[in-house]
Amino acid sequence: MRTKLENLVTATRRCVGPLSAVVVGVLLTATAPVATANGEIGTASIGNFVWEDLDRDGIQEAGEPGLAGVKVNLLNEFGVAIVFTATDISGFYSFTDLGALLPFAIEFELPPGFLFTALKAGSDPTVDSDADPSADPDPLDPVTGRSGFITLLEGAKNSTIDAGLYCEAGPGQCQSVNIPEPGTLALLGLGLAGLAASRRRKQ
Repeated sequence: MRTKLENLVTATRRCVGPLSAVVVGVLLTATAPVATANGEIGTASIGNFVWEDLDRDGIQEAGEPGLAGVKVNLLNEFGVAIVFTATDISGFYSFTDLGALLPFAIEFELPPGFLFTALKAGSDPTVDSDADPSADPDPLDPVTGRSGFITLLEGAKNSTIDAGLYCEAGPGQCQSVNIPEPGTLALLGLGLAGLAASRRRKQ
């Protein structure tokens, strides 16, 4: 009889392909190939924008800058991070080569001094914040910063998953963020999903 651990590893190997983060100019683009049912690499993508919400209203507005170097994780159906990237100098990020009809979520990590703004403010999903600021019951992970799960059709591109952040000390008072080194997987945080993906990459 298969254990829950074996089932998790099998499911991870089924849906996660080789992982990489590549530099395109100053943009870090994460490529997380996910096999479709027939074994082909997916063609869907998720991404968009992290900005400093100067007036803390949860809506992107003129004059509010993008934030560079914010770490963004792609989560699988178990809520486990399978690859990360960072926002570029203008605040944009992207995950490409995703398989269709597989659930993914986006997790934004707060730079020091920042907090998440209001969730899904206003009526326009292209300029709101999708990062959930609500408290997590786990004291070691008090803020979620996660979007809801997203399932894409083959070739679809979802460019609406944004995060608004504000500096708790006031606009312009927080330090710049450091862009993570491209191509580095945070294996300590990935758990079984990261381990399975790393082994597959070496094959």
